[in-house]
Amino acid sequence: MSEGACDRNSAPASRPAKLPVMIASYYRGTRISMQTQRPYFDPGTVALLREALEDAWACVRPQDRERITRSILAERILKAAAQGERDRERLIDAALADQLAA
Repeated sequence: MSEGACDRNSAPASRPAKLPVMIASYYRGTRISMQTQRPYFDPGTVALLREALEDAWACVRPQDRERITRSILAERILKAAAQGERDRERLIDAALADQLAA
């Protein structure tokens, strides 16, 4: 690394060609916001996610309902859906991941 390569006060003349915008903004020393775009789910997908949540909750053993909540299950289902998962059984499996291992 050359001397001054990490100096955030001296901006390069132009942005390096292949760096993504966020990295390039950091490289130039500007402050960036780490806002993430929330996924959009159409009404049919929302219905699927609700059904998956209800089915997952029905699978939680009564003795486990103190340590695992519907919110935790919903969060796991939403995370899987945000990554593109739309298969109901896989969404349920994602929600119950630690239950299946136990």
